[in-house]
Amino acid sequence: MIDGKSTFQIDRTRIQFERFEDETVLINVENGFYYSISRSGSELLQLIESGYEVAMLVGIMFDDSVDTAHFNTMIIRFVEDLVFEGILIEAYDPPTINPSTNVVKPFYSSIEGFEPPLLEKFDEVSDLLLIDPIHTVDPQQGWPKT
Repeated sequence: MIDGKSTFQIDRTRIQFERFEDETVLINVENGFYYSISRSGSELLQLIESGYEVAMLVGIMFDDSVDTAHFNTMIIRFVEDLVFEGILIEAYDPPTINPSTNVVKPFYSSIEGFEPPLLEKFDEVSDLLLIDPIHTVDPQQGWPKT
């Protein structure tokens, strides 16, 4: 179970990622899995990378007019999934966030337009992603040797 005071960061020793307009694509270079994170998940990942505690995420995602009780559980579950997949690790030296000076405009003023954060995992090209083109050359078979 994740503590609300927990802060995380992307494990850059294993994870390569790129944020696009409506999603973030991540690749685990150790096991070849790749992931797609939805727009709201990308927004959460951006906040996590900025050093916000898990307990602060819901308050930043939605303004005060939104009843966020069930969103909190949803967001914690999403963060737990990222940790389980090895995408996030605990931040040992997170940036200090002062809520009074680091004012962030909420991403959503209502639940309209909000879609739950989604993490999709793909493994169908993991064998190709794990090929090392420098070291997997076989004189008989050619390049690359899988």
